[in-house]
Amino acid sequence: MGLEHIKELLSINGFRPINTNLEEVTLYDKSAGDRSYLLVLCDFSGYRRLDADQLRHILWRISMNENFVVRGREMLALLVTEDAAYGRSLLQAGFPVWILDCRENSLRIYEDQPADFAGLKAQLENLLGEKGHWRARRSSQFTLCNTILIAINVIMFLAMNLFDKGTSGNRMIRWGAMYTPYMEHPQELYRLITAMFLHFDVSHLTSNMVILVALGDNLERVLGRWQYVFLYFLSGLGAGLASCAYNVVMDRTVVSAGASGAVFGVIGGLFFLVIKNKGKLEELTAPRLALMIVYILYSGFTTPGIDNAAHVGGLLTGMAAAFLLYLSGKTKIS
Repeated sequence: MGLEHIKELLSINGFRPINTNLEEVTLYDKSAGDRSYLLVLCDFSGYRRLDADQLRHILWRISMNENFVVRGREMLALLVTEDAAYGRSLLQAGFPVWILDCRENSLRIYEDQPADFAGLKAQLENLLGEKGHWRARRSSQFTLCNTILIAINVIMFLAMNLFDKGTSGNRMIRWGAMYTPYMEHPQELYRLITAMFLHFDVSHLTSNMVILVALGDNLERVLGRWQYVFLYFLSGLGAGLASCAYNVVMDRTVVSAGASGAVFGVIGGLFFLVIKNKGKLEELTAPRLALMIVYILYSGFTTPGIDNAAHVGGLLTGMAAAFLLYLSGKTKIS
């Protein structure tokens, strides 16, 4: 079962959607003879969440809005959440609340709450039984910007290998890899960007793209498209600058490229947001991400030829970018 089934059920029962400026909240209106109903559908499944005080304020404003409060109208908030305790915290809001617990796959109606609402109780319970456990459909969908970034990396790798048959190092430099002498004296700083989309071989490309496929969609859903692109590129720049600074300090002249700095930024951003979301975000948990970070860093430091400065720089930049986006309210967690 998913949110689309609830919306379909409401439509069948004659409820008309009224969009709000909040992605998580939709109003549904219905008139039947001399009776009218207003249902507030609150989708906080998966990572979705509003602060309890914020939601109580929203419900209070709805209850006081003269466009919605008409004589004899019945009102109800249907809260879809994996956190039943969060739902119970709203019962004192002075607004009738039902809780659809998508973790337990059950409809919770507490004492002093309406026993039924426009005949929906039995239909919702039947729907829960027919459709099985709640499925947050968004969690399994590929997101646009992450898919485009993966495609660009693959296309660049194929183009470079099809159209340039030179030696690996020279070919990478020609296509825009980071090379300290060119970045210090000719000041070809554009290489900080172009190097993010170049890879030395198939295994290098595959290892980075597998992580993007596994984690990038999660982060884009939480941040939104343009915030995700901002974090990705900022992490890649941070990784490139860290790599260049390390090579200058160590007086090393190496060719460096790859999406791993930006990928580490994605991991770092997710790790910060998972912690802020009480240790869980969709199917991700803080211990799982922490173990991944430790393992990948350990593998890098014990394997010759790995740009560990870029990995650490990207990780820290990604965490910092997620922190800034969180402070600005540009994430879908609170």
